[in-house]
Amino acid sequence: MKAGRYVYNRYFENLMMIMAGQEVESCNMRGQCGVQWVVEADGSVYPCDFYALDQWRLGNILTDSFESMDKMREELGFIKVSQQIPEECEACRWYRLCRNGCRRNRNSAISDEAGKNYFCSAYRNFFEYAYPRLQEIYLQLLKRR
Repeated sequence: MKAGRYVYNRYFENLMMIMAGQEVESCNMRGQCGVQWVVEADGSVYPCDFYALDQWRLGNILTDSFESMDKMREELGFIKVSQQIPEECEACRWYRLCRNGCRRNRNSAISDEAGKNYFCSAYRNFFEYAYPRLQEIYLQLLKRR
């Protein structure tokens, strides 16, 4: 961007979306799981491609309705667990950009409690370094509009 050439990078595009107050398109940057349908070859349905495990099976597309599988997602608490925010995250300067990342990278990825992202310290270091540059790029984008 600074050299006058646009290069697409999904992560940085989503950071710009966050800075603009827009909804990100990358689910791992939303801070909570969304409704997804992962269908395996045998018809088994799961709530996420990282959780295509027996314990998270919602049903089978050949035998179950989407309504019943959505009810199973709710019963399993799949999305609800991802909405929990550790106190440390709520107080973090970078939470607005980090959002505690994807559930699969949290210390509690397989439990029913809030957990902090494994990469928390790396995110903090990255944002300390990169935020002034991200702001500069964001302001350049605003000027182009």
